[in-house]
Amino acid sequence: MTFPYGRKAMKYCCLLCALCLCSTFAFAQNALTLNAEYTLEAPSEKVSFKGAMGGAPYTTVFPIPVIPGERYTLEVGWDDGKSLLLFVQGNDPASARPSAPSGLTNSVVINTSGGKKALLNFTVSAKSPGNAAYLVFASNSPGRVIRAQIRNPADPDADVRARKLDGNLIGQVWTTPLYAIASIADPASSTGKADAFFPLNTWTDAVCGSEKRDLATFGTQYYYLMPVRLEKSGRYTLNVRYEESALVQVIGQDPSLRFQSHPEGTSLTATVNISSGRKETATWRVNFIVSEKSLGNTAWIVISSLSPGKSVRVMLSYPAVPDTEMAAPVNGKYTGEVQTMPLFITESY
Repeated sequence: MTFPYGRKAMKYCCLLCALCLCSTFAFAQNALTLNAEYTLEAPSEKVSFKGAMGGAPYTTVFPIPVIPGERYTLEVGWDDGKSLLLFVQGNDPASARPSAPSGLTNSVVINTSGGKKALLNFTVSAKSPGNAAYLVFASNSPGRVIRAQIRNPADPDADVRARKLDGNLIGQVWTTPLYAIASIADPASSTGKADAFFPLNTWTDAVCGSEKRDLATFGTQYYYLMPVRLEKSGRYTLNVRYEESALVQVIGQDPSLRFQSHPEGTSLTATVNISSGRKETATWRVNFIVSEKSLGNTAWIVISSLSPGKSVRVMLSYPAVPDTEMAAPVNGKYTGEVQTMPLFITESY
């Protein structure tokens, strides 16, 4: 799923880590979601961390929820063909890096002199006392962009070892378990609902599930569902890229419940409805504002599909694109609109 990972927001994320704010806040705002592809961008200014691997001048870090004893696949792609250094480490990079117990490691790494894709299978040690690791992107140049995904369950080791690109093997299996000591607060612990949040300011490949779900709001379909935290009176842009029909919504309530009542003059949804997407109209957008009357801060990104596995690229931008820009045609087509009714959010998680 590319968190605040845009260049401006990336600097903000790095500043948070550098100031050693609590990991609960870091997770709630910036934790990567498993089984989703992110576009990650190195900071535009030099940033380093006391306990980060790699020692590169443009380093950025992302917390990842992990479970001791589980296996994971890290897949990364990049277009410039240059060398790449990408770590998963078991400690918070803002703190000094400790040594791992015998037979374990505090980091696993993709270290390649070139190429465009790489895979790594690894195991989080069952002896790990923590529930989080950190993805560390160590770049020698500012603004470098890569695409990364961490999957659980992991791909079969045999498949990873056999993966090739342009005739070259690109997969490896790390045999020494990762010792994870970092901890992040799980938002699901108190609500039983959300285990991650949709990122802001970064393109995310949102993939509908492989099994149908019956939701009170939309009926029985294949869904992509992800909570997102929004601010009251905040203005946002929902951006969607897809070349066929697609319905993408921001909903101000739990989508498993029937639509709830809301104040007059507000709406429970903000919607991009692509009836016939075209390649020349790359991005469809809607601007909306969160109602100051909202009772909470947690909305949901919802994509519904009649077929499984539908993948749509989505970005929620904050602050919003100017309304005047939304009204301008792109290649002669009007692909943006401004929703006048504020989005009402019913609760917080």
